[in-house]
Amino acid sequence: MGMEWWLLLTLILGGLLCLMALGIRIAFAFLLINFLVAVMMAGPIAGPRTVILSMFASLQSFTLNAIPLFILMGAV
Repeated sequence: MGMEWWLLLTLILGGLLCLMALGIRIAFAFLLINFLVAVMMAGPIAGPRTVILSMFASLQSFTLNAIPLFILMGAV
């Protein structure tokens, strides 16, 4: 589906601002927007699969796992 870059950017930012105006937390708003854009760009099967696989790949990064542990150690 060939979509102009400015139209896609407008949809992403507009959707994000609408979700934040509704009071949805920013992490869930980003997740929902990422999911919807992935479905629009890659299709209903490949889009969600790509989002889920990238989330699991980011959890396996040793460098990024240190950040929440530092926050936890600071709170204790």
